[in-house]
Amino acid sequence: MNADFNVISVNLSKEELDSFNSYFNKIKQSVELRHIQNCIDARKQLFKLASTYLPDLILISVSQINKACLGLIQLLKSHTPLKLIPILILSDSQNTQDIKLVYEANSNFYIHKSISMDETCQTLNSLIYFLKTYVKLPSRVLL
Repeated sequence: MNADFNVISVNLSKEELDSFNSYFNKIKQSVELRHIQNCIDARKQLFKLASTYLPDLILISVSQINKACLGLIQLLKSHTPLKLIPILILSDSQNTQDIKLVYEANSNFYIHKSISMDETCQTLNSLIYFLKTYVKLPSRVLL
């Protein structure tokens, strides 16, 4: 782990991935984003990665909350040691039922995608700053 903060991202669009990387480079924030293309690939790849690498955060981006997203959260929260890693859902949905389902599946954070990609990047950066500065993360304790 060379970065100050390590994120496994799942299902980000190319625009989101490029924007996050560009934003973190611009503000000189040392954040490593390891990207997994979709929720189905994530099941296999996350477990494989977990044997040698624990991220500080798992970020799952979805337009709408669906069974694949909820199933992935539940699967992650039942797998040692991934179950201890905080999960952030980044979604277009503002539906209170969707938000409730995500938290019932044991996700830790839910952020609505802003209209502005820059605003979404700033929000993610604020969360990362908070986690790095004030929270004792499982990835830092277990390794």
